Amino acid sequence: MKKFLLFAGILFLFSTLLYGENANEGGEVYIIQRGDTLWDLAQQFYHNPWLWPRLWEANPYIENPHLIFPGKPLAVPKILPGPPPAIKTAQAAPVSTTAPVPSAAPVSTTAPVPSAAPAPSTAPSMKYLRPATGVTVPPPVEQVAKPLPGERIPQVPPSPQIKQPTMPQQVNTLPEEIEEPTIQTIVLPQPKPIHYFVRIGSEGFISKYELRSYGKITASDSEKVLYSQGDYVYINMGESAGVISGDKFTVFEVQSPVYSPRYKRKIGYLVRVKGFLEVKEVYKDISKALIIQSFDAIMIGDSINPYERFPHHIEVKKSEANAKGYIIGIMDNKDAAGEGDIVYCDIGKKDGVEIGNVVEIYEPAREVYDPTKGIKEHIPPLLVGKAVMLSTQEGTSVGLIFRSYREIYKDYGVRLVSEY
Repeated sequence: MKKFLLFAGILFLFSTLLYGENANEGGEVYIIQRGDTLWDLAQQFYHNPWLWPRLWEANPYIENPHLIFPGKPLAVPKILPGPPPAIKTAQAAPVSTTAPVPSAAPVSTTAPVPSAAPAPSTAPSMKYLRPATGVTVPPPVEQVAKPLPGERIPQVPPSPQIKQPTMPQQVNTLPEEIEEPTIQTIVLPQPKPIHYFVRIGSEGFISKYELRSYGKITASDSEKVLYSQGDYVYINMGESAGVISGDKFTVFEVQSPVYSPRYKRKIGYLVRVKGFLEVKEVYKDISKALIIQSFDAIMIGDSINPYERFPHHIEVKKSEANAKGYIIGIMDNKDAAGEGDIVYCDIGKKDGVEIGNVVEIYEPAREVYDPTKGIKEHIPPLLVGKAVMLSTQEGTSVGLIFRSYREIYKDYGVRLVSEY
C-alpha cells in the first residue's frame, strides 16, 4: 500500500510538471492559495485584472473561473501569442456580454492536495518552479505586460472613484475549519414578586407603652350603640384644637398587655385598630366626622389618634437577618391560628425584621416518654407554618399566616428565613 501511494505521488508530480511544461512554455507555475481569484492573480502577475481570461485559457482543467481551489497548480503564461483569448462558457457560469470577474478561491473538500506540496497558510505566498528542471528560482522582476501586434488590451481606469465589478463568492469550508461555537448567555426569566393584600391597618400593632389618645368619640346623631362605616359621630376636638374639615383620625382600642417568652417580661400593649374617621363639619370644641372605614364595631368612648397610612399590599422579599423569637399574641384573642390569621411576634426592627420578610413558625421541642425503653425521648422543633411580616415596630412585628400545616398557638417559635 505504501509503495502504491508513493508511486501515485510521483506520477502526480510528474504529470503536474509535464502539464506545466506543455501549457506554460516560458511561464511559471503558481500554487493557488486560499482567497485567490483569477481577477486578483491577473493583477498580481500582469498588473491588469482584465487579463484574467489568459490564466483561465492556460489552465483547461478549470471549468468554472469562479471556482479555483487552494493547493492546485496554476500555469501563469507571460504573453500568449495572438489576441486575448475569448471567455469560454463554463457549465456553472452564465454567458455574459461583459467579462465576469472570478470570485475568491473556495476551500474544497474534494480537491486533493499533493503530499509534496506544503500546507496552505493564511498569508498568500507564491512559488516559482521552472517546469523543465523543477529548480526553484527567484521571482522575476515585475514588468507590465506589453500587447502583441494587433492585440488590444483594455487599460485599467486610473480614477480611484470607479469601482471594479465584483462577483459573488462561493466558499466551501473544510471540516477542520468549522467556526468555534459562540457561547450564548441564557437569561432566565425572573419570578414575579409575590404580593399579599391586606385590610388597611386592620391588623393593629403592639405599643411599647399604653397608647394615649388624642381625643375620643363623644356622641352621635342616632340612638345606636354600635357604629360602622357610613355613620356620623362627634369627636371632642374642634377649631380650638386646630382641627379642620378633611382631617382624618384612626379609631383604636388598647387591649390586654403582652408578655414575651424571649424577654420573660411584659413588652407592651396590644392595640386594636377599629376604623377611620374623616372630619366633615368643624365647630369650636367639637367636630362632626364620618366613619369612612370600620374593621370592628365602633362605640361611644373609643379613642382616636391622627390618621396613619397603612400599606395596601405587601411585597415578599428575602432577609439576611437571623432573628428568632416567639408568637406573643393572636388577633381577636383567638386560642389558635391558621392560614389568614394575624399573629404578633417579639422580634422587630432592632432584630433586622422588615416589612415583607418571611418567618417560619415552629412547634417547640418537647420530651415524650417511651414506655418500651423506659426513658424520655427528645422531639425536635416541628415546622407548622409560615407568615409574612405586615408591619414592624422597634421590638415587635405583625405577621399574616399564609401557610399552616396544623394549628398554631401562642409561644410557638418564629425564625426569619432568607428563602420563602
